[in-house]
Amino acid sequence: MVVTPDVTTETFVQNRTTLTTGAQAGTQVVFVENVYDPDPTDDCYEATIVYLIRDHGQPRIEIDRWTLGIFPLETWRAVLRRIGFEVHEGRYGEAGETYTVFACVRPE
Repeated sequence: MVVTPDVTTETFVQNRTTLTTGAQAGTQVVFVENVYDPDPTDDCYEATIVYLIRDHGQPRIEIDRWTLGIFPLETWRAVLRRIGFEVHEGRYGEAGETYTVFACVRPE
C-alpha cells in the first residue's frame, strides 16, 4: 500500500491558497483551494474549494468546504506499523511541492 499525506503538521501552511486550471471538450475549470486551521491545538483543518466553471461559454461557481485531519508524520508511521505494515519512507515531488511517501508492506 502506498500512502502520501497531502498535509501533515510539519508541512501545513496557514491560509495557503493554490490554483489549478484545466480544460476539456468546451469546458474550462479553475480550481482555487484555501486551507485554514481555526484551532491549531486540535487535529483538524478546513479546506475551502472554489470551482470557477465555464461550460461552453456559460459561467458558474461551485463551492465545497471540507474538514480534514492533520497529523504529525510520527503518527502516520506509528499507525501504519500498529496495523501490521512494514513502513518504508521516501520523498515525492510534483509541481514544486514535496510530499512524504510511505510504501507499506505486510510481512508474511
